[in-house]
Amino acid sequence: MTTATSNGENLTPVSTKPNEVLSTETKVLGMRLWHLVSIVLGVLSTIIIITCCCCKCRIPRTKAEIEEASKKRQEQLEYSELILKQPVPIWKIDDANTHGPTG
Repeated sequence: MTTATSNGENLTPVSTKPNEVLSTETKVLGMRLWHLVSIVLGVLSTIIIITCCCCKCRIPRTKAEIEEASKKRQEQLEYSELILKQPVPIWKIDDANTHGPTG
């Protein structure tokens, strides 16, 4: 059963017979069913992604986890300051000068 719209498109209504299976050729609202499903899934995915990016979804942590992370950050900061205070070994300076560009 095919019905025609005012712009000449042929629409095949969704079958109501229990033994017929929806195919890729089934048209709903002037589009194939898989087009419609793809568009809906794309819009939903976009909404979910935008919502998650705009809203800060916080994961609850225990006090111990927060203190552990703070301690780790402090240790990393202290280590990086210690490394920056170390003098550069003389052989590193000599290597940099001797292996420079030749010309």
